[in-house]
Amino acid sequence: MNKDMNNGKENINMGTWNLRGVYEAGALKSLIRKLNKYNMDLVALQETHLTGNEITFMDNFTLFTSGSNRRRYGVGFLIKNSLKGEVKYFKPISDSVSHKAKRVK
Repeated sequence: MNKDMNNGKENINMGTWNLRGVYEAGALKSLIRKLNKYNMDLVALQETHLTGNEITFMDNFTLFTSGSNRRRYGVGFLIKNSLKGEVKYFKPISDSVSHKAKRVK
């Protein structure tokens, strides 16, 4: 998060990323390095190719994933741990859809 110079409010840097797979060793660590480089706070992920529905803690991010039992498709969110308390719930629906609710102030 960063402060808006005009009104002092905190801004959340959000984005989306089509990954084309992050199941290989080191791929998630590399992704997190990139997100830190671009100062991202919350990123919606497509084509993770991860299996199952999980919440994983990695470095300064929490990974919420929704996948199938095969390494196809897969979606999720990476959220900075500083925002983790703002997440009301995470609902994996399928390997193509998940739902996350964040409290907005």
